Amino acid sequence: MTVKSEHMLHILEQTVDDPVAGFTFKFLLAEGAENPSRLLFKKSADTVWREYSFDTDGEFAGATSRISAANQPSSLRLVK
Repeated sequence: MTVKSEHMLHILEQTVDDPVAGFTFKFLLAEGAENPSRLLFKKSADTVWREYSFDTDGEFAGATSRISAANQPSSLRLVK
């Protein structure tokens, strides 16, 4: 993680496994999207990812659940 000069946190795309808590976190960027920053997380043994998206100002923009069969986020289901 790095801090930009305007005091905004900048997180690089990466996957972080927390074996103590049993969670996997993925930080993703979708360049050109309305809500480009994404945080996905799940319990290590689960196949359902929870996704939070953030707009270009870093404000929360919504949440979804993604169901995957091979530990990779794939299909998308909107949760309001």
